[in-house]
Amino acid sequence: MNQEQEKITHEQSYLKAYEDIQLLKKDIMRPVRMELETLKPELYLKHHGIEETIVCFGSARVQETPQAEKRVAEAKKALEANPNDKNLQNRLYEAEGLLKLSKYYDEGRKFANLVVEKAGDRFAVVTGGGPGLMEAANRGAFEKGGKSIGFNITLPHEQKPNPYITENLAFLFHYFAIRKLHLVMRSKAFVVFPGGFGTFDELDARKNGQKTGIADCACRQTILERCGKHSCACFLRRNFARRSRSLHDCGNRRRGLGRNRQILQHQIVSPLTRKNAPAINRGVLYYGGFYNL
Repeated sequence: MNQEQEKITHEQSYLKAYEDIQLLKKDIMRPVRMELETLKPELYLKHHGIEETIVCFGSARVQETPQAEKRVAEAKKALEANPNDKNLQNRLYEAEGLLKLSKYYDEGRKFANLVVEKAGDRFAVVTGGGPGLMEAANRGAFEKGGKSIGFNITLPHEQKPNPYITENLAFLFHYFAIRKLHLVMRSKAFVVFPGGFGTFDELDARKNGQKTGIADCACRQTILERCGKHSCACFLRRNFARRSRSLHDCGNRRRGLGRNRQILQHQIVSPLTRKNAPAINRGVLYYGGFYNL
């Protein structure tokens, strides 16, 4: 091979199409990228024999109680040194709010424990793969030897996967639509813990799916019971018609965590673990109250 031939073999155009990363990144190749992003998780999940899942949503910012208490203590100490600093005041306000929600970390973990204990390896527990309440659900399944899946997403601020995901079952998506597809397509139940706008978005998407026949809501009462006057509540009021509100169950604080756990057991876990459970028996559970961001 002479020098000219050698030069040609190193040109960008001479690369095999599937090895040409620059080609795959071009706008015109977006349909191909979306197809690849659809197929890759499908291949891995089929290899692991995963056909049914229970999907858990919730805040990425809620930590275990000891960590939340430490964060409050640090915020108080910083504010004492500069009591007029508005940023430090907001930091303490936020830390105290997240401390109140830290009990749901244990609840998410216990719920995933319950899924594995009651259903064995029938269901995999799926989350967004991030920290907080997503980590809690993954952790609960992981600790009991169940299959724990994380569907992470590329964000402006990098979000690393939590350490409680089964080997080769952590996926990183670029397209939100493809991620939502994989969250829904194998799901037998959705469990929604307290969260922010991302959790609202997922809950609203599931509700819209139910209206088009994708999912069945298995719960009762009203989702607006604890939303109060915040802007998120207005968002929900616009999107949930009065006739639809009876389809949801608000696991509010008046019931207490023990009662909430009973709801999870009787309305989500028990029906799905019966031998005669229907092929499609998806449910939506609003668990706790959303906090003011």
